[in-house]
Amino acid sequence: MKFVLNKTEVEKILDVMEKFPQESGYKFDYIVSGLGYTLDMSVPTMVEGVSGEFRVNITGVESW
Repeated sequence: MKFVLNKTEVEKILDVMEKFPQESGYKFDYIVSGLGYTLDMSVPTMVEGVSGEFRVNITGVESW
């Protein structure tokens, strides 16, 4: 699948990556609907010995 990121989205992704420098992998969920798309970024992380994911909305329905 091919999609285009705008400058604001790239800057937000880089900001999240800078806040989690110890992580080496990121997961992106790109969902297309009839009106537009959403893009979420998940960062695998560990807090207090419990592993999980930190999910960030990069682009949501507010941008439609």
